[in-house]
Amino acid sequence: MAERSKFPVPPEVSAHFRNKGLRPAFSWQDVWTREHALEFTVAKAVEAELLAVFKQSIQRALDNGQSFETWRKALQPELERLGWWGKRLVSDPTGKYPDKVVDFSSPRRLETIFWANMRSARAAGQWERAQRAKFAAPYLLYVRTASREPREEHLSWVGIILPVDHPFWDTHFPPNGWGCKCSVRQITQRQADKLLTEPGYTSDPGDFERTTTYVNKRTGQVTQEPVGIDPGWGVNPGRDRAAGLVDRLRRQLRELPPDEAATIWRDFVASVEGKYVLQLARQDPSGP
Repeated sequence: MAERSKFPVPPEVSAHFRNKGLRPAFSWQDVWTREHALEFTVAKAVEAELLAVFKQSIQRALDNGQSFETWRKALQPELERLGWWGKRLVSDPTGKYPDKVVDFSSPRRLETIFWANMRSARAAGQWERAQRAKFAAPYLLYVRTASREPREEHLSWVGIILPVDHPFWDTHFPPNGWGCKCSVRQITQRQADKLLTEPGYTSDPGDFERTTTYVNKRTGQVTQEPVGIDPGWGVNPGRDRAAGLVDRLRRQLRELPPDEAATIWRDFVASVEGKYVLQLARQDPSGP
């Protein structure tokens, strides 16, 4: 019998992951921050067929509520068929860096791939649901990580209660790093008022805009990363996916005649999907 989760997978979670494009990459730094909201990548998976196998397998795991072990066992024969199970030498497509050995049979590597994608997809789905429910439950509560070895910075955010659209959630909506198991819970005004009278809860996010300079060794790009968040993780998958979709549409429309582009944009803005995406992206729907 196929393994299934007790609870149905929210459609937003599956849709977020399903709608990602494929982005072969030699390094995790090749696809950066908000690009992950629209593109699926696995470091050293430089072949499109290999990357597609990873994506399809994770999609099945999401849809069916599979555990890591179930996913890994199902993935193994697919990677064996492609000759990617075990150690293999991979060349950098750019030619800038020496060949590297990759082992997609390594449990640690597979766990990183599995959980990074599962948690990001779930976070994106949760953000979309939070936007729909924010009139009834207008606050988010940062919940303690389930990790046995929590990071001090992440523990400092536990108990923070802020409105759904507070800028804190633009960068601190978990997961906030590799292996991060933090979460948020959406609560009502009444619940927020009650919790804020108890110790351990606060509406003060502190100096959450504090950053450190990070240099991407692959691209040379210099970014300001939030303190306490792993480089590349200071994003909000759900919000960034919506913003990315709008940006992508605008770029496509620039290649069309002005009248045709304006018509397509108006139709998009008027559609149910367009209104929802624009709401999430916080974009000005005035036109491309």
